[in-house]
Amino acid sequence: MGCYCTIVPEGFMIISINSIHFSVRNRPENDPEAPALVFAWLENKLNEAKVKDLKVILTYHLPHGLFLTPIGVEKYWVHNYEESLKLLLDRYSSIISGIYTGHMHLSTFNVSQLNDTKEYYAGVLVNRALSPIFGNNPGFALYYYIDSMEHPKYFEEYTFTINKTYNRTDSAKNYWIHLYNSYTDLGIENLSSVGISKFINTTESNLRKHLNYMVLRLGINFADYQAIDGVIKKICKGHTIDTSTYVMCVDSLNEYIKDN
Repeated sequence: MGCYCTIVPEGFMIISINSIHFSVRNRPENDPEAPALVFAWLENKLNEAKVKDLKVILTYHLPHGLFLTPIGVEKYWVHNYEESLKLLLDRYSSIISGIYTGHMHLSTFNVSQLNDTKEYYAGVLVNRALSPIFGNNPGFALYYYIDSMEHPKYFEEYTFTINKTYNRTDSAKNYWIHLYNSYTDLGIENLSSVGISKFINTTESNLRKHLNYMVLRLGINFADYQAIDGVIKKICKGHTIDTSTYVMCVDSLNEYIKDN
């Protein structure tokens, strides 16, 4: 099933599950009993952590939720499995410090809601890819826990500046650069579900703030800021009725930059 659990010295339990079992592209006939077994195992580990008064970091590859891509809105989890996950996360939200996923190749934030309520829980951070295989600027993030272990307080993200092409490593001008600090540059007070949802809500009403965040997450030079503004509005016409809304087409923008 591809599940893993370990306890680290600082009082955390790290739990990893194979989210491919819940993918809309998975073939259930390959292992029809796997989803139920994974959920049962996950709940058992979460309960164990609660009894031992441990904080949990949950990791899996495919993020749950909705994502805007060049072909429209995509959902990577089968609906029933995603609802089962939400119920489980809601039940143990008090001990889950954070959820880290991948697959998107660009860093982003997500929070879960139960039954369309305004109660947010389980903040999800999708991490930037280390590989430039899909044309993204590769990078990594460092997470910092200070004052309390309830949630990571902030993170610093780094990206690899690459000259013209996305796979060169022989140029002296190619190097890691500090991209942004989630606290100072994005104004996220803490990386909890509350902190992330507050940040998302403010970007929904502030196009300029959202554009600024997109520039940072893509790893683009700020000198291109004005040009990107126009590119976003042009590309998003094919994806949103109101191009001034916060619903920006990050993947489409990434493809545009890669091709140009």
